[in-house]
Amino acid sequence: MKTVRHLSFVLLILLLVSCGPAFSPFAMPVIESRSPAATIEPDPRFAGGDGLGDPYFPIMGNSGYDVQHYTLDMAISLETNNIFSTVTIDAVAEQKLSQFNLELKGFEIGQVSVDGIDAAFQRVGTEFTVIPASPIDEGQAFSTVITYSGRPNADLTSSSFSYTDGWNYYNSGIMVAGEPSGSSTYYPVNEHPLDKATYTFIITVKRPLVVAANGLLIDTKRRGDYITYTWESKDPIASYLVTLAVGDFDLEEEKGPGGLPIRNYFASGISKDIRKSFDRQGDMIEYFSEVFGPYPFEAYGVVVHDLPIRFALETQTLSVFGRSFTLEYVVSHELSHSWFGDSVSLTRWQDIWLNEGFATYASVLWTEHAYGYGAARGQMAEYYETIAPHYRYEEMTRYQLAQKINSLLPKEDGTILTSSQVGEALKAIYSDQEKIDQVVSDLPAGGIPRNEFTDVFGEFQTMLMVSNTQVNQVLAAIGITEGFFETYTYPIPGQPPGDSLFNRSVYFRGALALHALREKVGDDAFFTILKTYASTYQYKNATIEDFITLSEEISGMELDQLFNSWLYDEYIPDLPELELYREDFIPQN
Repeated sequence: MKTVRHLSFVLLILLLVSCGPAFSPFAMPVIESRSPAATIEPDPRFAGGDGLGDPYFPIMGNSGYDVQHYTLDMAISLETNNIFSTVTIDAVAEQKLSQFNLELKGFEIGQVSVDGIDAAFQRVGTEFTVIPASPIDEGQAFSTVITYSGRPNADLTSSSFSYTDGWNYYNSGIMVAGEPSGSSTYYPVNEHPLDKATYTFIITVKRPLVVAANGLLIDTKRRGDYITYTWESKDPIASYLVTLAVGDFDLEEEKGPGGLPIRNYFASGISKDIRKSFDRQGDMIEYFSEVFGPYPFEAYGVVVHDLPIRFALETQTLSVFGRSFTLEYVVSHELSHSWFGDSVSLTRWQDIWLNEGFATYASVLWTEHAYGYGAARGQMAEYYETIAPHYRYEEMTRYQLAQKINSLLPKEDGTILTSSQVGEALKAIYSDQEKIDQVVSDLPAGGIPRNEFTDVFGEFQTMLMVSNTQVNQVLAAIGITEGFFETYTYPIPGQPPGDSLFNRSVYFRGALALHALREKVGDDAFFTILKTYASTYQYKNATIEDFITLSEEISGMELDQLFNSWLYDEYIPDLPELELYREDFIPQN
């Protein structure tokens, strides 16, 4: 049936192929809508919902059906960032359906059909409502085909490349990263982790461009100047974990544990040093398989774009990186999401701790395995210092730091600072004692006016990480006792605000919560909990409550107090013993 429904699209391609060198999949005309909207009056009693009721994103996703499989048949022009696409969505109705919703942003819509019969459609914002010619019965399998064309994210003007954007075009390539809802920027989708599905990608580009996607590459076909890549993912994927990559890539392959295919796509400009960051992926898979259970998918690998992005994303079986963020703990973090986030997925976005707290602690476990317990404790100490209530770190230039301090200095101030005061103030923000001593020794014997204090910053590094606590220590050292900068308490990780899902507390305090659980129940019970959680909810969805219940069942302990203090209390519990290992943090590569 899928072949028949693609017949008109395939015949058009073959017709163009037969024209020899003139073949171009990008010359396909946009098919004008033939939707019989005027003749279809859907019964509102059987309308699928325009949301799945997520507490944070109530209209994300749609109800009334369950998608089984997406087929993305897409021609991509890298020169113009245009796509010509036919998407087939195979689903099962969970109720009688007179209409149902998808999400799709932008594009000219050509034709919409349900089970081979033209369907009407309506669009309001990103909500795409399909109205079949006749209602779909509960339990019935049905197939929707949507033909469309245009430029993904046509209104995106930023070149900063956010992990939320979805389709990111950068002239020489395309990067897809869209958490939590970027997939609708390039295909119609039921966009919530509750509706995972398998995928086929049939992607045509101009040679010699390379296409990478989730799953396994099962076929390539060359037609004149063009090449079609077919990728297949047999395991269900949450839509935000779907990725495509188009560009000039070098493929490096190896076999992981048990012959697992590892395929890494590096943009041709990526240096050997950056590529080496991924040398230990096989070792990581082997270790994580021991502590979390067998690797849950058919392949793994990464795509590394030649972009200075400061994020990575755990897109299923093919994690997305840029050249600027490939440290070993990041590599292990994204890989571990294969178990926690990809295989076991969220039921609701407020439980993002189940993804990011787990992956962050997995990077600690890898550090412990590869470098020893002291290094892992040092890593956790750094996390603790970053999100404890009395810390708030910011990266700034020395000029920005000077501005921050000068904003609180009296404009007309005759106070003289002694060399000792200057030295104490500098110690609060700089660690180079030799340089501090040199700067202090060069000061005039009688000291300097307080309003000239920040001039001495010019002798130190340009960029630095400074907490508000440190700034307050500087101010105290030079005699400013009012107007201190407030310290910051990060949101609680168990229920972060919807507009700050990915704050540091979710990652760092979330990881520390798992370490606290480990110390409470002991290693045997802790790793049994992780393995059981990963296997019980494999390819399914879970909540924080599910994890807590399972932890109590396996440990035989009442753990409400522990989880409440780490996940839900305003202030983070103390972990002073971690300070002992502060200097033993993991090597960066």
